[in-house]
Amino acid sequence: MHRLLKLLLVTTLALFAMPVFAADRPIEAGVDYVEMPNGKPWQPLAGKVEVVEVFSYSCPHCAHFQPAFAAWKAKVPKNVRVTYVPAAFNLDDPNGLAYFAGLRKNIIARAHDGLFKSIHEKGDFPINASIDEYAAYLSAFGPDREELAKLMRSKEVLADMQRARNFEIAAEVGGTPTLVVNGRYRVLGQSVDDQFRIVNQLIQKLSATTPR
Repeated sequence: MHRLLKLLLVTTLALFAMPVFAADRPIEAGVDYVEMPNGKPWQPLAGKVEVVEVFSYSCPHCAHFQPAFAAWKAKVPKNVRVTYVPAAFNLDDPNGLAYFAGLRKNIIARAHDGLFKSIHEKGDFPINASIDEYAAYLSAFGPDREELAKLMRSKEVLADMQRARNFEIAAEVGGTPTLVVNGRYRVLGQSVDDQFRIVNQLIQKLSATTPR
């Protein structure tokens, strides 16, 4: 009995020593998120709370993150706007050019998940695809291949990439995937679930103060 009590005591002390990741642990600036006081949202808030995922199709971590993020996105409150913004560390990155061209052609929502799967699961699309290869892929969703390639090289899409780069610099985004809330809060977190805990609490906090 004495040995059993000793074992229980050691186990209890070990549990208290473990890091706390409980869903209701209040978020802390500098621990769970970084605040940029001068940060601006990707789009005007208009009464919404904006959650942006900065991503890249070539990023394996983004591919791993996408199913969980899509499932979370499907359950957000109506006052939350979830938006993808491609990484624009290089303005001529075909990953970002393809996203914005597909967005302008209103087809990217249908192609988004499939691109991750083709690159990182099926292996039937190159991880370092060119503009022409992306144009060929996206043409399966309707638009003409040459038209897509031309759009990806257009000044309009280049302007989209520049705006993405400016947003990412202001939010101090250094890699992908990164979540940014209202342009002011860059989410940290030690796991995917931890990131969602932080985002959910930021949404609750901002929903209480955002005019509708």
